[in-house]
Amino acid sequence: MTGGVLFGIAAAVAFGTNPLFAKPLFECNFDVDTVLTVRFLPATILMGFLTCLRGARLKATRGELAVSAVAGLLFCVTSQTLFLSYRDIDVGVAATLLFVYPVIVALFSGIVFREKIPPAIFLALILAVGGVVLLSRSSGQSKIGVTGVLCALAAALFYSGYLIWVARSRAREMVPEKLTFYALLTCFVFYFLRVRCGFALHGDFTAKAWLNIAGLSLISGAMSLGCAAQALQRSGAVVTSVLGALEPLTAVFFGWAVFHETITPKILGGIAMIVIAVVAAACAPALKKFPRRAPSAPDE
Repeated sequence: MTGGVLFGIAAAVAFGTNPLFAKPLFECNFDVDTVLTVRFLPATILMGFLTCLRGARLKATRGELAVSAVAGLLFCVTSQTLFLSYRDIDVGVAATLLFVYPVIVALFSGIVFREKIPPAIFLALILAVGGVVLLSRSSGQSKIGVTGVLCALAAALFYSGYLIWVARSRAREMVPEKLTFYALLTCFVFYFLRVRCGFALHGDFTAKAWLNIAGLSLISGAMSLGCAAQALQRSGAVVTSVLGALEPLTAVFFGWAVFHETITPKILGGIAMIVIAVVAAACAPALKKFPRRAPSAPDE
């Protein structure tokens, strides 16, 4: 359990560094498609290496490739909408809005799969909506735009779809590292085609840019996903989800310390309400079923 908690903390903090590396790339004239292309290529290579290092084979059946591709496409849209939100709202706000995904997963499980929704989920929903309203109406020098808020909420919705798909489809029977590898590979292929096989890459590939590409790929990409897989195996989805509260807090810290973003009382109140909502949802009985990893099938 201790090891799982440490991996969960590492995964949350690593994912929270997304804007730390992404925003400097935007300043180097990179567009979103180029940023995500250069993010997913090294992350895919590293995940493939880690999969083989752990003794799992990369050979996959057609069914495994299909479910991995769907997971990858859902993660593609999540990344696209999240990174678009960075250009319209402060990174701490974007990360906090993304973090409503456990509440969405819990509600979806109750409405679609007829699972009982405990009172804690309804309380979490009220708090989450209130937090979103506070963030959307923040004043002062904070950068808050309706388009950015909608993009961040869309990222939360599609990430919820990713988790539900992994929990309910044949993807849950795959070795986690292999599933992650093929999902990342799908993401890379998707964005590689969007940049016309590299001919439509936009950006100034300076030393600063390459440094941020390395951080975005290895720390917020491969490291966060790898540590999350370990945390899920050792401590379970509930503990890992609660530890995920460190993601927006990390992003808020970097937004304030590195990008000099303003933190108003409304933003602090909105962040607090969303974090409390997610902790309440994560501790509710309905969420304990999502996403829970089934025993791994033999890697044939």
